[in-house]
Amino acid sequence: MLTLHRARELLVAERIALSNQIRGLLGEFGIVAAGGMARLRRVMLEIGTGQRHLPALARQTIGELFERMLEQEKKAQEYERQISHLARQNEAARRLMQIEGVGPITASALVANVTDAKLFKSGREFAAWLGLTPRQHSSGGKTRLGSISKRGDVPLRTLLIHGTRTAL
Repeated sequence: MLTLHRARELLVAERIALSNQIRGLLGEFGIVAAGGMARLRRVMLEIGTGQRHLPALARQTIGELFERMLEQEKKAQEYERQISHLARQNEAARRLMQIEGVGPITASALVANVTDAKLFKSGREFAAWLGLTPRQHSSGGKTRLGSISKRGDVPLRTLLIHGTRTAL
């Protein structure tokens, strides 16, 4: 399951990089495609139908990049379906999905990364493992806490933070 998660993360990162590259190239021709994937799709549709003008070579090159981006997105969605299917079959993942803000992707990522929850003595220890606890800069009896340490599994922490935001 962890392999599927890592492959999905790679595809999502590549899709974002391609969309940013396409936006940058369009910007060189004065075409702004800000505001998410829906806006980029709309702009690319306008270019394809001739509503927006681009030189032929730029149209072809940007079109090929856009097709590649769509392929990455389609493959990432396929991995998400597989992950969701596996999560529904796993008892621990099903229990985690009962928590508000935790879906199949987050639940299966937790199950795949944390093989035995008993390894952690407390929730704080688990949070420290994720990199969510403040870093300590203590000296001479003075306790000074900094920002979160950001150590641990970045994609897992990101999924948990996004899940928390949806629950709030």
